[in-house]
Amino acid sequence: MIFIPAIDLLDNQVVRLEKGSMDHVSCYGEPLEIAAKLSKKFKLLHIIDLNGAFEGTPKNMELVKKIIQHTGVQIQLGGGLRSYRLIEEAFGIGVTSVILGTKAFDTKFMEDVVKDFKNITVSLDIKDGKILLNGWTERKDLSLAQAYSSLTPMIKRFIVTITQNDGTLKGVQEIRKFWKEDEQVMYAGGIKGIRDLQKLQEIGFYGAVCGKAFYENLITPEILPEEFYAL
Repeated sequence: MIFIPAIDLLDNQVVRLEKGSMDHVSCYGEPLEIAAKLSKKFKLLHIIDLNGAFEGTPKNMELVKKIIQHTGVQIQLGGGLRSYRLIEEAFGIGVTSVILGTKAFDTKFMEDVVKDFKNITVSLDIKDGKILLNGWTERKDLSLAQAYSSLTPMIKRFIVTITQNDGTLKGVQEIRKFWKEDEQVMYAGGIKGIRDLQKLQEIGFYGAVCGKAFYENLITPEILPEEFYAL
């Protein structure tokens, strides 16, 4: 399993929200500086354009482009990428994988996208067992299992985000492995320490997306086992 540091962008700052709420924002600094430091240790970063997630269209594409140009690190990018043109633009600036959430449940759109683009990732954002859309503001009457079943014929790369734990350091939620061996499934939401990473590894996750625990120095590069760096 790999460790994937998260960079959430909001108004040109790296931030973390608690449970996706703009009422609880922690700021951690300048994005280019933070990305440069992370790129010395990690080959893949998870970047979410929070302005894009809430407003429906990306606002930080130029900033992401600068991060890629200055660091050479691989990026999986999400947040407001809800049109074919924007997905094309993201890959055009050098993004490794585009993360879709809201538009992932538009079947016709997804059929067109996966036909023309590789490395599409779908974020399955869960609260109380149900999928959330539109920056986690809209609840869809669809369970994690139902969402996965509807998408797995087209998608082989997923992020399972437990939104009620995100940014809380409450620890990870027990999830029984439901995916196939040829699929890459990552976990996000509430990771607080090495034991959580070990638990996710035991379940069989491909990766662990982590933000707050990293920025609060509960998990540091010095204590991460080497196996968590390999892609």
